[in-house]
Amino acid sequence: MNAAEALRKAWTAGIEIRVEGRDLALEAQAPPPAEILESLAQHKQDIVALLLAELRELPADGDRAATDAFEERAAILEYDAGLPRTEAERATVVEVAHECAIVRWLAANPPPVADPNTCAHCRQPETRDAALLPFLAGDDTHRWVHRRCWPDWHRARRLAAERALAAAGADTGPRSAA
Repeated sequence: MNAAEALRKAWTAGIEIRVEGRDLALEAQAPPPAEILESLAQHKQDIVALLLAELRELPADGDRAATDAFEERAAILEYDAGLPRTEAERATVVEVAHECAIVRWLAANPPPVADPNTCAHCRQPETRDAALLPFLAGDDTHRWVHRRCWPDWHRARRLAAERALAAAGADTGPRSAA
């Protein structure tokens, strides 16, 4: 079990969790099951970090487009997936955290530098029919990729990020199907 799974189990059991300093504050209608308390204690540090990261990633009051996107995603989970609103919002926050973790991993782990005159995916040079397009790597440099290679290259990079995060125990779990 990882931090995200521990959070999910606690939320499913009706436990409200918030961060107070470096501690977790729990609120529930009834005493939480010992198994859930143990998993929260075991993953406390990661849960605090995850919740704080989620709060930083939530849209600012003035960011109407981001707020609207968050609300739309929560509404989809609420109405189409049949989740209660609070659970839909929690799932949306977990999705935001998952995406942020992937973006951060990609930025921190730029693809290896290959021949600057070749595509980062297929390692072929630019041709008249296949121009190389630049993209910014996480190390403040750029790499090149063919337009036709971009979808496969990006999918492979994202999969590498998801695998690395899961192996490090930082995976936020499967994303919702809705």
